[in-house]
Amino acid sequence: MTLPLFYIKDLSLTIVDKPLFTNISAKIHAKDRICLVGKNGSGKSTLLKIMAGEIEADKGEIYHHPGIKIGLLAQQPLFKEDMKVYDYVLQNITTEVTRQEKSYLADIILEKLQLSGDKYLSKLSGGKLRRADLARVLITEPDLLFLDEPTNHLDISSIEWLEDYLNNFSGGVILVSHDRAFLRNISNKTIWLDRGNLIANNKGYSDFDRWSEEIFEKETKMLSKLGKELDKENLWLAQGVTARRKRNQQRLSKLYELRSKLKNEKSRFNKIDSNIKLDLLSPLNKSKLLLEIENVAFKFTDMDPPKEVFKPFSLHVMKGETIGVMGRNGAGKSTLVKLITGKLNPTEGSIKFGANLEYSYLDQSRSEIDHEKTLWETLCPNGGDTVFIGDKPKHVVAYLKDFLFDSKQANSKTSTLSGGEQNRLLLAKLLLNPGNFLILDEPTNDLDIDTLDMLVEILSEYKGSLLIVSHDRDFIDRLATRIIIIDQPNVYDHVGGYYDYISAEKPMKSKIQKSDVVREASKEIKKLSYKEEYELSLLPEKIDNLTSLINKLEAELNNSNLYNEDIYKFHEISNNLNKKHKELNQAETRWLELEAKKIALLT
Repeated sequence: MTLPLFYIKDLSLTIVDKPLFTNISAKIHAKDRICLVGKNGSGKSTLLKIMAGEIEADKGEIYHHPGIKIGLLAQQPLFKEDMKVYDYVLQNITTEVTRQEKSYLADIILEKLQLSGDKYLSKLSGGKLRRADLARVLITEPDLLFLDEPTNHLDISSIEWLEDYLNNFSGGVILVSHDRAFLRNISNKTIWLDRGNLIANNKGYSDFDRWSEEIFEKETKMLSKLGKELDKENLWLAQGVTARRKRNQQRLSKLYELRSKLKNEKSRFNKIDSNIKLDLLSPLNKSKLLLEIENVAFKFTDMDPPKEVFKPFSLHVMKGETIGVMGRNGAGKSTLVKLITGKLNPTEGSIKFGANLEYSYLDQSRSEIDHEKTLWETLCPNGGDTVFIGDKPKHVVAYLKDFLFDSKQANSKTSTLSGGEQNRLLLAKLLLNPGNFLILDEPTNDLDIDTLDMLVEILSEYKGSLLIVSHDRDFIDRLATRIIIIDQPNVYDHVGGYYDYISAEKPMKSKIQKSDVVREASKEIKKLSYKEEYELSLLPEKIDNLTSLINKLEAELNNSNLYNEDIYKFHEISNNLNKKHKELNQAETRWLELEAKKIALLT
């Protein structure tokens, strides 16, 4: 059994007479990818800061190997002075020689995170500042990485790059994230901070739902046996996520049925003679069509030369649809929203609205929050203590509780709220009068997993049409009946969720051609070392084993019922299949390199 790189033992911390956690212990080994999960406010970020040495616990022991480097990405980094991005990310590289060696890595990381090294920190948005801080942490190539919400403000391509980076990282990782897909793709262990205790599971996040449910069931039986009514109440509050998950599973099965129906309808419609033009805004269809975008293109004509954002595309939004909009940062997602809401006019084409369209819009900048008002005043701007959900009255405090606010917060100023709490408050306000077309721009920012479950539940019961801009793959997949992928200047419309799109559209990376490998390897003039000879002897068996495993995984995915029966298992197998394909490509490439080198030495 290898010794851990890092461990904590019997850590305790109390904040304002309230114990945050008591006598908790954990270990981190090399190659561990540990996800730290827990409710909002349970102390996850605080624990990471204690482990990184930024704050002290009341008591307990912290150990790590001498000389080990720790990199911490905090949720809200502090920037003490203004400097260029390039200087900021390299600020912890002290010697000039090392700085020059690291410069190539800085260029790669900044490119992947879509940052310019010449920009000054003072000119960056909050999201770009966070990406700069992530680059600063990664550039030091630490032995241990502590990452608090690393995917915030990253687009899907950057998230996938980070997943690949972390999967190939040689040290240990402990991370906090609300992004379920990211956690499933990265983690191989889980630690759960729950009601002051820390419990561990030697499996990744994909096993969390099963594991947590098992723990809750055992605890329920134990408390029933002991007759502890107060603890039962606390357990019931903790189990909210589990109950919500069961309801969401029922809703998901209906969503899959609807996606299947839409695919069949689209296929049938495509068979109709393309010369037949339907008047989609005719009185017959007005009740069903909310929005018609016909051959719309857009350019920023005030730029020199004009910048093309969209080539001509068409889009029809029908009543009851949920459309996810996805694409890299800067691809044009916000521009599309501005076209739909009338803040921008198309360069070409037309945008028509159905009868009685009433849209509501959640701006990711949270510009509608008045920091001088209380939560109560925000929801009841005209006074009183009642809000109306549809035509049903509800006390404002009870409504705030639906959005996971404590009753004591009702009369607090909104300026005291965290970013995630502000987002929740805006959603609560918006959903009081959502109209029949709800547009949400990055609604998942700064929300924890519990809040995301709550939001999915609320939005799934919404009777109007939804357009959601988000980088959260799991969130989109649990709600969308179709997705719009923006790959500037092209716009693609796909029936189904994100993983449907990936399965249907995303091509596998082509394998390296053998001739290229031989050509590169022939430049080598060294004799194969003993280590290389041994590695070469093992590769054929490794390739055979990987090929067999890939065939087995593909056979499991071909089970037509798996997606409907167990979406999490489907995603787990899909992710595992991608990893095994990468391993096979690497093994085949390495075999070709070594064989080519061996042949070159004999000629």
